[in-house]
Amino acid sequence: MRHQQHHVPQKPLTKLEWAVTVFGSIDPIVAFPQAIKIWQLQSAHEIFLPSWIFSTFVAALWMYYGIRLKKNPIIITSALWVITDVAVATGAVLYG
Repeated sequence: MRHQQHHVPQKPLTKLEWAVTVFGSIDPIVAFPQAIKIWQLQSAHEIFLPSWIFSTFVAALWMYYGIRLKKNPIIITSALWVITDVAVATGAVLYG
């Protein structure tokens, strides 16, 4: 007998989940100008690379956790942080 997988529809976001998704998404977007500045000026001497590498690891871990739980608010905000952290860290490696 084969085990059949059933698609479980996701429930709509609660007000708290919606707020966490919106404001959690704004946070990395607000930090992204740091990456833009590094790439435009081609200078990252003021950036402490280990902090951004660690932040990338933490954001990736949270994203994995969100995927495992199938929680879009965690996935979305963590993915935005991974993008921001990688952009800053890469710029720091190239221009630091």
